Amino acid sequence: MSKPIVTFACLNNVSYTKQLLISLAAAGVDRSQVVAVDNASNDQTPEVLSSAGVHVVSNKRNLGCGVAWNQGILFQQAKWTVVMNNDVIVQSDWLRALIEGAEAANLLIASPAMIEGPLSYDFGQ
Repeated sequence: MSKPIVTFACLNNVSYTKQLLISLAAAGVDRSQVVAVDNASNDQTPEVLSSAGVHVVSNKRNLGCGVAWNQGILFQQAKWTVVMNNDVIVQSDWLRALIEGAEAANLLIASPAMIEGPLSYDFGQ
């Protein structure tokens, strides 16, 4: 499997972004595979992203998730690109399982699940 790209959109909520970045690193996703698209955050998000070692696309205004995801997809293209927002936390092996499942089912698109509510995940990290 070629290395997939993970791109996420964010607008403020730096605590979510930090948790996502920590979970991606813990899951073994290389920083070179991550593209963050910042939709003009005015909190500490730009500083966190610039120090995280990931690719960053910075918008001067909020262009919305769809545009941001497309910017991330176009920034670094791959056979598989996973798009998400910054309020997702992943666990180990999620990326391989997501892509292998999509390929086994002959899907052209797959998405990680999102759970609404408090960030009370316990992945043993």
